[in-house]
Amino acid sequence: MKFTQGIPKVGSRSGRRRDMHHSHKFFSSMSAVMIGTGISQLLMFAVLPIASHFYEPNQYAVLVAFLALPNAILPAVSGRFEVAMVLPRNPRTARRLLGFAIQSCIITSLLVLVWTMFTAESRGSTKALEPLFLLLAGLVAVFQYLLNRQGRFAWLGISKVIVSATIVGAILIMGFAGVGPAGLVIAYLAGQATGLTTLAICNRDQVRDFVPMTSRVGCATFSRYRDFPLFNAPGSLIDGVTIVLPVFFFEHYCSRADLGSLGMMMSVVFAPAALVAMSIGQVNLRTVSKIVSDGGRAVGHVLRISAALWGLGILGALLATFWGPEIFAMLLGEDYRESGRFAAVFAPAIGIRFAVSPLSSTLAATQRNRLGMAWRCLAFVATLAILLFVGPTGSAIDILSALAKVDVALYLIYFAFILYAAARPNGPRARTTTPVGR
Repeated sequence: MKFTQGIPKVGSRSGRRRDMHHSHKFFSSMSAVMIGTGISQLLMFAVLPIASHFYEPNQYAVLVAFLALPNAILPAVSGRFEVAMVLPRNPRTARRLLGFAIQSCIITSLLVLVWTMFTAESRGSTKALEPLFLLLAGLVAVFQYLLNRQGRFAWLGISKVIVSATIVGAILIMGFAGVGPAGLVIAYLAGQATGLTTLAICNRDQVRDFVPMTSRVGCATFSRYRDFPLFNAPGSLIDGVTIVLPVFFFEHYCSRADLGSLGMMMSVVFAPAALVAMSIGQVNLRTVSKIVSDGGRAVGHVLRISAALWGLGILGALLATFWGPEIFAMLLGEDYRESGRFAAVFAPAIGIRFAVSPLSSTLAATQRNRLGMAWRCLAFVATLAILLFVGPTGSAIDILSALAKVDVALYLIYFAFILYAAARPNGPRARTTTPVGR
């Protein structure tokens, strides 16, 4: 008896109906997440004009420098076990992976704490709070992936609103109280703490079957999903470091005002794109996993989603190119016109990142983690090389212009990898009918 018996052939009528069903579920789930993401971003955008009156670019640079290290480590702080948690059908296996993710967050944050104990004095007083922010933000991401696994996408959107609303409220309170740049750091810590408390209450019945990774059962589960901590997590760490490398170079080679302007540009442009990427990526992970688990190919699904993303990405890039400085000056004041100039120079990279990044979860869902690792290593080497070449002698505009050119080439390669993974999944059901996670 053939293993493929009972699985609709690619291109058959039943296969097309199944693909349309997955696409319908994807858009309905994505809508629930995007509503919450949209509200959270509206809150963050609404507070920026007010915050820009409280904090000048050189003061905003304090928050940018504080978030740099946690944001570099955050993509890998949980060992990527939260991504693996979405895949197995067995709920007990998923809960063990949840436990692994929590353990990894705690261990990584403690290691960062040890490091900051020896460097905080030379790097500023707020740097001592970096491990706490990393732990809180990492656990928030883990529990959001748990909501993804459960299909509770409305709560996933609500959790994003709670985090943003808390940050906005705290920024306003600290600004009116005249606390200074440290108030921005406190606001971001408060947002993550409130979000984690809400998510922990929502998922209080899921934290069971807790086993250490070093136990016999833990080792067996770890072995089954070892690609995630061994390939996905290092790749995500490299990805996180690559994204914040410009911040480290601006902090070292450019003025504090340039660093603050870069941070505001990233807050206005990158942060919304990152949240959209996370929202779509989480739903895409579940959808592609289901398609692969059913024995299908996800390339049609990926192409349909990418068409919309490319359209929006190109539109955003055109807006930034032609009206970036004017938009920033109008919304945030003349002090932040330079942020608009930065956005105009970096516009091509902004558009292509928006179009490709949300689909990166396709590599994890198809268990093509090694492709993702290869691309991230390439991106890290290319970004570091161009920064070392331009950074020491070039201006802030020179650095961003060079980075934009490199990013366009890198993300075109990334998109090709994603399409390849969607067409040639490497999951168990891509080869046999054995259920995933048994």
